[in-house]
Amino acid sequence: MKGKVLVSMIAAGAAMTALAVVQDKWITVRFDGDHGRHAFKRIDNKGVKLKRALSHEPCFEGKSWGHTPKGIWVDKGCRGEFEVKVHPK
Repeated sequence: MKGKVLVSMIAAGAAMTALAVVQDKWITVRFDGDHGRHAFKRIDNKGVKLKRALSHEPCFEGKSWGHTPKGIWVDKGCRGEFEVKVHPK
């Protein structure tokens, strides 16, 4: 009996883990900023990656672009396409 309960608990845990993975998704967001000046785009997120720089100026995380849980910021001429991990609605 203990073995059946343990197997059921493991299966339930695996199902919950799979459900959690499905709930978050990655989207691509293009952000051009404000003519080379600091700009902020509000987008609730769980993570951001630079997919592709679109500017002649370099895009360095923490220097010319970055993110908070509330959005993405760009500065110093950085423009790009960003992969954003979002909470589905």
